[in-house]
Amino acid sequence: MPSYCDRSSEYIFEAPAMTSEAVPPFPVGALVSVAARMVVGKPPKDGGVGKITRVDVPARTLDVRYVLGGRERDVGWEHVSGDPYATGARKKAAPTNFVPGEG
Repeated sequence: MPSYCDRSSEYIFEAPAMTSEAVPPFPVGALVSVAARMVVGKPPKDGGVGKITRVDVPARTLDVRYVLGGRERDVGWEHVSGDPYATGARKKAAPTNFVPGEG
């Protein structure tokens, strides 16, 4: 495995091995939900539903293009969740004035 040096060139470090944690959680093109969040020193991030356009495995970040417009770069994996339509879905209920057999 190749090694790399820090800026002082005094110490040589081995490159970290790829582990199962380094596998990206979602492929490019997947539809995901990004959480709203606050970043110190920056305006708040609204989040929303979007499509992944790029995955950076070493930095553990994603680029997202939102469905309602706009994009965001370098979103941490911890702010992205899977199926955006799984949460908040309403269940269909039978009408309250329905009586079976009457017509």
